[in-house]
Amino acid sequence: MDPVTAISSGAKTAQGQPPSPKLVKAAQEFEAILLSSWLEKLQATFTGPDDGSDPAHDTLASMGTQAIASALAARGGIGVAKLLVQHLTKAAETAQPPTPEAQKKRARGD
Repeated sequence: MDPVTAISSGAKTAQGQPPSPKLVKAAQEFEAILLSSWLEKLQATFTGPDDGSDPAHDTLASMGTQAIASALAARGGIGVAKLLVQHLTKAAETAQPPTPEAQKKRARGD
């Protein structure tokens, strides 16, 4: 099962359509950033006193952490992306469309 299908499997629009691929991608990217932050903090607890002396070490460790976080998020991660997709899909359906008067105000910059 591809990652988009895995994440969007629980979320359907009122018309029974899967959520927007852009929404799914944004949710995956958010989860990847979140996981990357957590993994960097975790990785920092394992560094020794000599690990910080080489600037290339920090760069490579950061790139590795980001790659792992992105791969985890693309495969479903810890479920944050799936929850975001479900919630935002439901919220978009229940949102009321703006009235013509509100659209005019927005166009004028009020």
